[in-house]
Amino acid sequence: MTDRIELYGDSISGNCYKLQHACSELDIDYDWHEMDILAGDTQTEKFLAMNPNGKVPLMALPNGHCLTLRTVAI
Repeated sequence: MTDRIELYGDSISGNCYKLQHACSELDIDYDWHEMDILAGDTQTEKFLAMNPNGKVPLMALPNGHCLTLRTVAI
């Protein structure tokens, strides 16, 4: 476990960019993990253990909790 926030995402995703931008604006250090969605990176056992939804972005906190972005249809 690390003492830094870990962000998992795809660099071409707007939602992932928003999370990176928010961390930058709030001066929050993080480690970036590039995920290749088309190659199935978000469907691995390790990733699905952090986010059963299998989607990015994902923020893994130093305490082991993971925060995900949920898409809500209106």
